[in-house]
Amino acid sequence: MVNEEELANLEQSTTIKIMKKRNNPGEENEEKVDEENRAVKRRSSEKAVEEKSFENKFLAFRQFSARCISSGDGVSVESHTYELLALKYIVLLKPFQYSESMREYFEEKTLNELYTKLSQPLYGSKQSFDPTIASLVSDAVYCYIQSIENIGANSGALMQCARKLVLMGIDRPRCEASILFGLANLLHKLPFRTMVEGVVSGEPELWSSAFDPILSPILSDAEKQVYLRWSNDIPLEAGVSTIVHVKADFRGCETDRCYGRPLGYGEIKLREPEPNLDGLGCDLLRLADLTQHASAGLNASFSFQIHGYTLKAYITTTIPNTSITAMLEILSLEFPKSVNDLHSFVSRQSLDKLVRLHEVFWNNCLEERKR
Repeated sequence: MVNEEELANLEQSTTIKIMKKRNNPGEENEEKVDEENRAVKRRSSEKAVEEKSFENKFLAFRQFSARCISSGDGVSVESHTYELLALKYIVLLKPFQYSESMREYFEEKTLNELYTKLSQPLYGSKQSFDPTIASLVSDAVYCYIQSIENIGANSGALMQCARKLVLMGIDRPRCEASILFGLANLLHKLPFRTMVEGVVSGEPELWSSAFDPILSPILSDAEKQVYLRWSNDIPLEAGVSTIVHVKADFRGCETDRCYGRPLGYGEIKLREPEPNLDGLGCDLLRLADLTQHASAGLNASFSFQIHGYTLKAYITTTIPNTSITAMLEILSLEFPKSVNDLHSFVSRQSLDKLVRLHEVFWNNCLEERKR
């Protein structure tokens, strides 16, 4: 039991401590700052352990991939995409779309958590299209689609709709203004009605009629000397791939007087009655290889793959505290084949995706990596 003298001493000691804190609030603040710093260090240490654990699993998967490919049983790009990428120290992150071998070496939960951890910092504060403007866009496009049923009596409908869309972009954020300008471009390129499958004669026609009108305003800015261009060339700075011939259909690049450093790449293929899955796989490997080189020194590198009227966009970046490159699928979007499909293309969901595409590219792919 505590006697009265001990109790008095304890009360006096407590009173002195309280008095000290009141008289020296700076010391209390310093203690709080020290505690916060220790908490930050603890979290950083835990993250480093998690990243090291993932790297160990990846290296084990890479060894498996090397054995699998050298076994002599034959390699199909279609079914061994993850293994071929692993040889280049690249992991492809596509939530809920992983191969059986990937799920054996990594828990799907781990891969999805890594995807979330890497993707969240890529987006800016603007991740959605203004709902009021989106409603006006939908109304303008709907009125135009209705008018083409009697185009003789509404011969100026196209220009009227295009003007409305451009005017909506006044005083709007650049991401929204570029999308509105792209939609106005698209009105001039799309046929009124969907053409029979196979009528599109080649990749240049597919690109110029459906994709370039939208993607060029979003991914290009002459004032910043950034351009999206059809190159179909072999970029010398990327070196030679040991997996596939390194050639890209498109380049997004930053330029000063002449075309300079690449910021991203793109590939396009027509949709065939029987999909050329190996060809699509080779395109993906090529994009991964090129963007891995392009992302050196940058926060991230951008790429897209077009198959028919479907666009998939990717961001390539380095996993912190590792030597592994991650390629994240950030968007999948069906583009319109004709004016009749345009109303579904200007849905809130599609417009939000285009805003995020704009933000991810401009917030990351011109930014130097922090050392």
